Amino acid sequence: MTGDRTTVARVEGRQLLATGWVSHVLQELVANLWSDVDVQAAVAETSTIYNARRLLILSELAERGIKGYGASGLNVWIPVPEEAPTVAGMLQRGWAITAGERWRQRTGPAVRITISTLQQDEIATVADDLAAVLDRRPGAFAS
Repeated sequence: MTGDRTTVARVEGRQLLATGWVSHVLQELVANLWSDVDVQAAVAETSTIYNARRLLILSELAERGIKGYGASGLNVWIPVPEEAPTVAGMLQRGWAITAGERWRQRTGPAVRITISTLQQDEIATVADDLAAVLDRRPGAFAS
């Protein structure tokens, strides 16, 4: 395994709670999946879908004056004045988003929206709802 010092330490800590090793059967299965042409095609297709969703939500947020970040991956990072009220406000509107405190080190408050299960026809509504939640507080779009 490779990674930054903190990530490696976290993995090692989790391994201390379990058996500390990964099954050879599981390792072989993963290696076989990585080399399977059909799996590679499915991963490429999924990557394209996630990229389109991420770009769409960033665009929809920008149209509403909300700056979001996300160059890759399954999440969009959105600076907010306060995390807890933003998460609660979105939950009241039917959306589960995550406070960013757990993932940030040197940035201000933010929330994460995961795009993996978000459908394209829901994205504008999410952006509208987030704008409404943030609009309840002065200075909400300052970042």
